[in-house]
Amino acid sequence: VVTEPIYLDAVERQVGYQYMTQKLIWIWNHTYHNFDADWYIRVFDDNYVFLKNLNRTLQQFNPQMPLLIGRISPPTSAIGSYFLDGGYGWAVSR
Repeated sequence: VVTEPIYLDAVERQVGYQYMTQKLIWIWNHTYHNFDADWYIRVFDDNYVFLKNLNRTLQQFNPQMPLLIGRISPPTSAIGSYFLDGGYGWAVSR
């Protein structure tokens, strides 16, 4: 569990949704290279996680295989491509 904020330095100063992709790439790259885990979970402050159920679900999958578990939203005119819908949270294998 990360309890300290991760500062994005120059990336953090970019304001607007058009920079969201760069910010997420930076965050996931930092997380991957600094934290050793089988799964990386992204949830928000309004999500409630049942850890027992989450562990039981993730144990069904091989974390060595590339896998993303979450809700993928269809392209919109604003985004133009598929994206992970953040409200539900998601899990990414190592």
